[in-house]
Amino acid sequence: MLKQLAVVVAVLALGAASIRSAAVASSTEDQPQLAQYLWPSHPLPTRARALSAIGAAAAERKPPPASALEEISALVRRDPLADEPFTVAGTAALADGRVRDAARLLIEATERDPRALAPRYLLADLSLRSGNVEQGLEQLLFLTRQMGQTADPLAPALATFARQPGAAAQLRPILQRDSRMRNAVLTALAADPASAGTILTLAEPLPTKPDEPTKAWQERLLAGMIERGDIPGAYRVWRRFALLRNQETGLFNTSFADVAAPPPFNWRLASGSAGVAEPLPGGGVRLLFYGREDALLASQTLLLDAGAHRLRWTTSGSADDLSVWVKCVPGDRILASAALARGELSFVVPAGCRAQQIEFRGVLSETPATRQPTVTGLQLTKASR
Repeated sequence: MLKQLAVVVAVLALGAASIRSAAVASSTEDQPQLAQYLWPSHPLPTRARALSAIGAAAAERKPPPASALEEISALVRRDPLADEPFTVAGTAALADGRVRDAARLLIEATERDPRALAPRYLLADLSLRSGNVEQGLEQLLFLTRQMGQTADPLAPALATFARQPGAAAQLRPILQRDSRMRNAVLTALAADPASAGTILTLAEPLPTKPDEPTKAWQERLLAGMIERGDIPGAYRVWRRFALLRNQETGLFNTSFADVAAPPPFNWRLASGSAGVAEPLPGGGVRLLFYGREDALLASQTLLLDAGAHRLRWTTSGSADDLSVWVKCVPGDRILASAALARGELSFVVPAGCRAQQIEFRGVLSETPATRQPTVTGLQLTKASR
């Protein structure tokens, strides 16, 4: 019961809005205030008045007022096919602790009006409190879609729930049917590097061609793991994201191809006001540097062994003001740098440098100019001192 608390709170927060929306929709239909003045017994103002009272009581976790129940009972006799009487009867059953009766009545209400929000909310609340997570989440997702809301407000509560033992396995089949909610929950989880295991459970099967929201939460998680110092763990998770079984820890994707693997162990290519890095169809990359400010155009994180290494490449076009750097990460300790036009760079990885980053940079000069060289034939090899 306690492990459902986070989701229950989210449902309750949505519940008042759900019932309020239903009441507002009813009260505005055919100007019921005027109808109530002209014809007090008309079903529209009666329904609006009763639902408003019931909604206010539900928001305060109180049983519905007896007067509202009496008005709804009168509506049942007038319109046996209406959904509201079953919703109210279900609410009354919940207040009396008659859970099975409440579920039966609320399901009947949704069958009579599949778009009704109030019974869906109550079913979600009831299902989650009863431990039927899958049914509760189904109702919850229906509410978000019908009310035109995004998944973002609910994502933190669902992320908290997903961290509970066994919860991710229950949540996964639901999220697989709603990609928007799935990405919102994974984005919330990715803020905590310790949630990597939960994320992998919810995310699999991983797409062979991830969309932009997927790339965003993947990069967020990996960056957090590296910042926390869990570089080996980040690399293992990255291999899962990249759908790689056996991958050397050297330079990855030397052709700069568009593959499923996210940064930082694949290339992060710039696209902004300072410059752009564009993969070439036949392999390689074009570096477009505008010369107006310093720019990091392309970078990749590696896990190299301590010792000497040599990076080689071929450059075509003007490469002035462009250079290649190698640093230790986390941090900004520069191991070596060379002008891009030089075509090679030797460097030594010291003991204790757990990860490295190769960077293609543009540096502002006294006479700024646009440069757009291409880089091909990239190779990284071990070298003797």
